[in-house]
Amino acid sequence: YIFRYSDWKADMMKDRNGKPRDIFKSILYEVAHGESNLCFVQLFLSGTARQDVTWQKEPTMYSFEFVDCSLLNMQARINIINHFATKSGFSEKTWNLQERMYFLLCDTGGLPRAIQCLLQRCFGMNYETTDVFFENISSLDYSHIYDDVAEDLNTKYGIKQWVIDHRELAEVIIDRCLAIIPSRRSDLLSPNHSDTLESLERYQHLVLTDYSRDGRVLITVPPIFINIYIQVLSRPTSRLKMSFLPGWEMKWNGFEIFVAEYVAFRI
Repeated sequence: YIFRYSDWKADMMKDRNGKPRDIFKSILYEVAHGESNLCFVQLFLSGTARQDVTWQKEPTMYSFEFVDCSLLNMQARINIINHFATKSGFSEKTWNLQERMYFLLCDTGGLPRAIQCLLQRCFGMNYETTDVFFENISSLDYSHIYDDVAEDLNTKYGIKQWVIDHRELAEVIIDRCLAIIPSRRSDLLSPNHSDTLESLERYQHLVLTDYSRDGRVLITVPPIFINIYIQVLSRPTSRLKMSFLPGWEMKWNGFEIFVAEYVAFRI
């Protein structure tokens, strides 16, 4: 929706000898160039009261509707990387054999914001280093990329500080997520906190997916978020010990083994 300003007084001064109808014909001709099927052009002339113009552009009503956060499946994430590869003149095979890139895609959990952070770390903020990424695909430091993405997400969401302030909640969230425990949106995860599961979804780092017709849901947390939780908690507590593989190490490569088991278990 475009508001177009036309100084008709200036046009009249330029062509004082012309007929008025010619001036307005010229104005309409100029306005026509701005019309397209994709936008509506509203013309107003100089001298029009500003408040009238402002009033016209305001919507007559507002409506809000909450929509579920759509998590991208693995094939959709792969298609995104394929798009950047082919757009830059590289074959999809250039990266298809790099399993560590698949690990990074898996770590995002399909969360759009996490995928965005990963793409920006791989291809640059304006995707200006895409060629460099694919040219050096086999020699990249994927652990460093992972750490950068995790730090970007922590900066955006304040994950570490939230876990420090809500350790008990963080443990319950991880427990219910990994053990696939059906919950209700009205559940209070801790007697010491008044936040329901629904409010935690709205303001924190988890996604609720429908589980049954009676209103129960499952908690989904992207693996990269879970890793940040665990790093802040230092080590799995007694509540969480049974959720992790024996001999699991708090390093990126070791964490990928956990992620693979976690994804396979949920499937």
